[in-house]
Amino acid sequence: MLRLQDQPSEFVRSAEAATLSLPPVREEKNLLFQNRLHICGHPSKKSKMPRKFLNLPPELISKSLEGLSVEDIICVAQTCSLLRAVVLSNKFTLLNANDSNILELPFGRPLKQLSSEHLHTHAVESIKATERLDASPLCHKGFFYLPLADLEVAYDNTNPPTDFFVHGNIHAFRSLNTLHVMELCENGVKINAVSFALAEVNGNMKTHHHISYQLSNDQGLLRIASQSYRDAEKASVLQVREVRISSQSFGETTYLFRLDIPGTSEPLSVTIRDPYVSVMTRHNCILVNWRKTTGIILVFRNPEEDEDFARLRRKHTLHWQSNFHGVRTLIFHPIESSMILVSTACDGASPSGIYSADIPSYMPPINPHISSDKSTWTNRVITPRELPTYTVDPEEDHFSVDIEPIGFKQLPDSSWVFEIIVYGPVIDAADDPEEENLESKAIVGRVLFDPRSWTQETELLEHEFTGPAEALWAMGTSRNGPNGGTLFFISLDLLPEPKICQVMVPELGNGSGFNIGWVELDISGFIGNNKLISEATLERHWANIFQAFDSKSRYLYLCVPDSGILVIQL
Repeated sequence: MLRLQDQPSEFVRSAEAATLSLPPVREEKNLLFQNRLHICGHPSKKSKMPRKFLNLPPELISKSLEGLSVEDIICVAQTCSLLRAVVLSNKFTLLNANDSNILELPFGRPLKQLSSEHLHTHAVESIKATERLDASPLCHKGFFYLPLADLEVAYDNTNPPTDFFVHGNIHAFRSLNTLHVMELCENGVKINAVSFALAEVNGNMKTHHHISYQLSNDQGLLRIASQSYRDAEKASVLQVREVRISSQSFGETTYLFRLDIPGTSEPLSVTIRDPYVSVMTRHNCILVNWRKTTGIILVFRNPEEDEDFARLRRKHTLHWQSNFHGVRTLIFHPIESSMILVSTACDGASPSGIYSADIPSYMPPINPHISSDKSTWTNRVITPRELPTYTVDPEEDHFSVDIEPIGFKQLPDSSWVFEIIVYGPVIDAADDPEEENLESKAIVGRVLFDPRSWTQETELLEHEFTGPAEALWAMGTSRNGPNGGTLFFISLDLLPEPKICQVMVPELGNGSGFNIGWVELDISGFIGNNKLISEATLERHWANIFQAFDSKSRYLYLCVPDSGILVIQL
C-alpha cells in the first residue's frame, strides 16, 4: 500500500510534470536471462542454445526465471508455447518475481489462491498499466475525435454531451435528449452505432435527464436506466432498456420498462442493478423492481437522531418525511440484497459518511396508470447502519472532507472491495484564511473497504496549489460494473486561457491498480480561445469540457466547444 511518506521512492513530482520513476533494469535482466541460457546450454554453440534450454525439465526452466521482473517473465512466456506452459503451470514463477509487489491485492488477499491462469492474466494487465506510465515526462500518446457527424449528433456548446460510459471499445453518452452507443476502433473509427430518444416530459426540450448503466455479467449487454424530469410540471418518467454490445448483434435494443413516477421532489441520481432501479431525490428514494413492477418510497432516517428529536421534527417541520441531510447517492451491492448510501458534506451542515441498508424483501405492486400520484405509493422510514468512514475533525485537522463513491470493484480472486475517494482543502492553521495569496494544499485519498468486515485501507496524495484563483473539481463516470466507476480531478487557474491543466487520476500507480498518483497535462493546444467567456460562467464552462476518464484505456474525454468530443490517450 502506497502511503504518503513512501511516495518519494515511487513517484517523482514537480511543478511542470509528474513522472513515474520505474527501475531501468530491463536490459540487465534480459542479459541475466541470456547468461542463464549459456549456463544451461553450451556457450560455444549459440545457435543451439534455445533448443538445449527447452530440453531441460520444466522445474529447471522455472528455476532459471527466478529474480526476473514480472514483465520479463511475461515476455519469456510469449516466446513459445512450451515456455508459456511452464509459466502457466507454476504460479510461483510470478509470485517470486523481484517486483511482485505490482501484483498485490488489497487487505493482504493471498495471491496464492488465484489459479495460474488468473494470476497470469492479472500480471499481463498490471504490466500493461505500468508500460503506459513508463514515460518521462508522462504526456498524451495520441488523440482523436468521436465521429459525431456519422451519428447526426446535435452538439450544443452550452449543453454538451455527458453521462459517459466506457468499456473497451464501447462508448455511450447522452447528447441533449438522445442517448448514443458506439463501437469504435482504437483510432476512433466507428464500427457500429445505435441511438434512441429519451423520454421528453410533455414534449418539452428542456427535460432534465439522469442516466445509469449496468454491464451484464457476460459483458454482452448494456442495461441503461434513464430518469427524465420536468420541474415545471413536477413530472418524472423512469425507463429501462437493454442494448446488445457484442459485435455479432450490436445495437439490438429491448425496451423493458417505462413508468411515470412522482415528480414532487427534484431527483439527484439514478442507479440500476438488475432487477432494481432507484431514483434518489432531495426528500426520499423511489425504489422499483422493474422486472416485477413493484416498488416503494423510502425515507432514510439519520441513525444519530434520537427518538425525542425525531418526534419534535415530525411535529414542527413541514418536510419531516425527508432523507437526512446530505444523502445524494445510492449504490447497490453487486451480490447481496443491500445498498450503500453516501452522504456528502453540505456547507458544514452535516458530516460526510457512508451507510448500509437492506433492500426491502417485499415491495407492493405498482399500478402504472396512477403511479405518478405519490399518494398511491407505500412509504417506509428506515434507519440505515452507519459504516466506518475516513473522517477528520475540520477544526483540529483543518481539513473539510468530501466523499465521492467509486463503487464496488471485483478483484482477480472474485472477491469484492468498495472504494471511495475523499478529498478537500487543507489550510495551515498559521495562515490567515482572508489572505489572497494563501498557500493551500488539497488532500486526495482513496479508501478501500472490505465489505465482509468493513475494515479499510487508506492511501493519501498531497497536491499543492496556490490561492483562490485555482479550483479543484471532481469528475466521474458510471459506478456500476465489475470495475466500479472512475473519478478524476481537474485543477487549473480560472482564467480564460489556462496554460496548464492538472489532471489528477487516483487510479494511476505502480501497475497493481490499487495505488494513486497524478499527472499534469497541458491542454492549451486543444481547447482554443476562450477570451469571450464571462467570468461568471467560466467555472461552468470548464465543468462542461471535462466529462470522463477511463482508467483501463487511459482515455480522457473532453467536450471542446465548436469541435466535438475529443479523446486524449495518456
